Amino acid sequence: MRTLQELNDLEDIRNLRLDYTHHFDGGDLDALLALYVDDAVCDFGPFGLWEGKAAMRAGWQPYFEGRAGSPRYAYGRHAVTNPRINVNGDEATGDWFLIDISYFERGSTTPRENPVVLYGTYEDRYRRVNGTWKIVRTTLHFQWPVPGGAPAGLVR
Repeated sequence: MRTLQELNDLEDIRNLRLDYTHHFDGGDLDALLALYVDDAVCDFGPFGLWEGKAAMRAGWQPYFEGRAGSPRYAYGRHAVTNPRINVNGDEATGDWFLIDISYFERGSTTPRENPVVLYGTYEDRYRRVNGTWKIVRTTLHFQWPVPGGAPAGLVR
């Protein structure tokens, strides 16, 4: 039987990944970066390997440009499902399925015929810092439509 602390940790980590999707899709880069430790690493394959928050900000910035004043979630959604989380004290790992949905072609206001851009898996490492779970490393493994890569035109 799990302890109350273990159940709380699992729920906090689930909410951490869900906060990532809401902040990214909602256009709040500062809130997104706050979910990470200062020396975090994001490995997004063809999108780049970003080490530390300055590199993460630079990597994500193009995806946030032109969104100021736009309705939240106006461009698309990151749907994450099927979490598998393992907690070991103040460290944890997690895997999530990703369905990336974009309503428009990049830089366009023309609706996409098929809004599903890609399927992938997030592989995360987490750490509890001053009582709050943070992301230490996230790696995105692409599975569809280009295994190990990303759809043409998606990478800047």
